[in-house]
Amino acid sequence: MTRFTVVWTDQALRHLTNIWMGAANPAAVTAAAHTIDQELARDAPTKGVVWKGAFRMLACPPLSAMFTVVEPDRQVHVITVRLDDQSLSDPQGNGQAAPPESQA
Repeated sequence: MTRFTVVWTDQALRHLTNIWMGAANPAAVTAAAHTIDQELARDAPTKGVVWKGAFRMLACPPLSAMFTVVEPDRQVHVITVRLDDQSLSDPQGNGQAAPPESQA
């Protein structure tokens, strides 16, 4: 097992904060964010599904996270996080994740 340091970008933290503040069940959002941290801290390159080469997507309902792995530094960068109902999954159901929409 290889351990990784999980680093959330400012954008991902803003998205997580907005999701948590608007959530009907903030405890579920907190638990999912914790699960993302735990999952990505162990063997990160094997987690989630590949999305456009350098990115990966990991679903931890009710959240999904887009992340990159920097293996030489043993770091994972969480780029963004979204509610699953905001369509991170492929609408055609082929197991590939769609990109998150930009939130300015």
